[in-house]
Amino acid sequence: QLNVAAFYYDYDDYQARLFVDQMALVENAAKATVQGIEVEFLVNPFAGLELDGSAAWLDGEFDEFVADNPMTPGMELVDLEGNKLLRSPEYSFNLGAQYYWELGARGSLVARYEVAHKDDYELTTFNDDFTRIDAYTVQNARLSWDDGDAWELHAFVENLTDEDHLESIISTPLVGGALGMWALPRTWGVQVTYRAGA
Repeated sequence: QLNVAAFYYDYDDYQARLFVDQMALVENAAKATVQGIEVEFLVNPFAGLELDGSAAWLDGEFDEFVADNPMTPGMELVDLEGNKLLRSPEYSFNLGAQYYWELGARGSLVARYEVAHKDDYELTTFNDDFTRIDAYTVQNARLSWDDGDAWELHAFVENLTDEDHLESIISTPLVGGALGMWALPRTWGVQVTYRAGA
């Protein structure tokens, strides 16, 4: 299965989010353009194996927008024409592979691996360096057993390579800096499910 989509949006009065004194405000930017391509696929090359993934190219920017940056003193307005829209990485992709084993009376087993990548993206309309999320790649792995009746067992490792990356950054004009939230480090665990009455 293959799905391909191309899109182009030409916005008037685009609603842009600004942070002023730790409060989120919305202003109408005059113009913004978003265009891109998305591709999704699902392949079963032989019984038991499934491959899936998606990739995207995205170009979103302000065509006309003037605003006051609360992170810089003074009342001078900033021309934001050409600045990237928020959370709009130019390239992103994810790939997954999983294999299914039928174990007869012992149930079934599924092993899955996945990797996801995002390019740099902005978290303020002013595209400040200190609120930009750098490109990152995260890998996950999972092993699941189902007895076909009442029990399920899942073992997982998320952020397999212990990638350090920020998930969000908020500019804080009151202190002249930014607050960031780190993504979880390598995390592993086991989940057990019992279906009563199964």
